Amino acid sequence: MESSNLLKLNETKLQEFSCPLCGRIASDPNLMTEHHLIPKCRGGTYKVPICVDCHRQIHALFSNKQLEGFDRIETLLADPAVAKFAKWVAKRPFKISKARRAKNSKKRGRSG
Repeated sequence: MESSNLLKLNETKLQEFSCPLCGRIASDPNLMTEHHLIPKCRGGTYKVPICVDCHRQIHALFSNKQLEGFDRIETLLADPAVAKFAKWVAKRPFKISKARRAKNSKKRGRSG
């Protein structure tokens, strides 16, 4: 295989593991998770791959009921708390970090 073709193949694989929220590119697929844009318990079926850090933060910020309104990546990024986190985490190396709630958010109950 030609080196230019190999380079294109590697670029394609890396693009598959880029987070649409923070833009970081994961070299390991285990750093990515599948997020249901509309939660499964609310009837959602469409999944999008995002990094573990962004996924944890989304679920720390919003209940499943609240996530019903975020049916696209663009609507998630339009939320100030998500945008602020994505901008912050984009400058950090990959690691599984602890998610933090926004200062003004209430703690979720079990009903989601």
